[in-house]
Amino acid sequence: MRLHSIPLAGAALLLAVASSCSSDKAKQSENESIEFESYNFTRIAEQTEGDSLAFPGSEYCRVSGQGVLPVKIGKNDISALRDSLSKLAEIEFPASGVVSPVMTEGWKLTEKSDTTTACGERFNYLSMVLTTPYIIVWQDYVGMLNCGAAHGIYANRYVNYSLRNGKILNLSDLMKPGYQKRLTEMLQEKLDGNENVSAEIQEIGIPEQWRVTPDGITFIYSVYEIGPYSSGEIEVPFYLYEFEEIMTREGANLISAIPVE
Repeated sequence: MRLHSIPLAGAALLLAVASSCSSDKAKQSENESIEFESYNFTRIAEQTEGDSLAFPGSEYCRVSGQGVLPVKIGKNDISALRDSLSKLAEIEFPASGVVSPVMTEGWKLTEKSDTTTACGERFNYLSMVLTTPYIIVWQDYVGMLNCGAAHGIYANRYVNYSLRNGKILNLSDLMKPGYQKRLTEMLQEKLDGNENVSAEIQEIGIPEQWRVTPDGITFIYSVYEIGPYSSGEIEVPFYLYEFEEIMTREGANLISAIPVE
């Protein structure tokens, strides 16, 4: 459960900048160091409010988590990034230095062995799903199975961090003012005719979750957001060139391999 520094395979690739890249900021990042640390835990939580169901271990929930957090990214102040990732992963760092899960109301952590029979389960896995010389994308995969429920629920949540400007990206950092209307139309056009979608196409908006990909940007609709549980998460991928109408040159430079002149 204690944090420890880990070597990152391919770190040279992460820090190397393509020779064709002419961005000054990109060139400055060639010799900057990037350090990460990992955590891993399994704990048993006990219900403190409400009535337990008539199942073995119904008063307990197994809470597990693992992930990778940044320790240093060049000379950037990453305190806001670490705070955002910690909240996303639902973890905290007490004075003891041992990572602990943040519990919801009605539950408390115990010192019971992780082999204790627990009817419920909650997991949270934080990983890097894209690492390039110009961007890092973190994915938080979170799921929960309540005791007695027919099935669990899960979600993927993302943080897109630009190494070029040292900040977490919002769509407003990439897109032109007023982009929302056209982007909504583009999403609706791609989803029209998708058999996994049960919502009215004209009622579908821009989802909260999105991630930068090697080719562009993918938008992610959560379970139940625009379709039934059986449809799972629904992804809508775009190539970077498809955003030519609504993305700024500066925005494209923040996420693309070769800066736009």
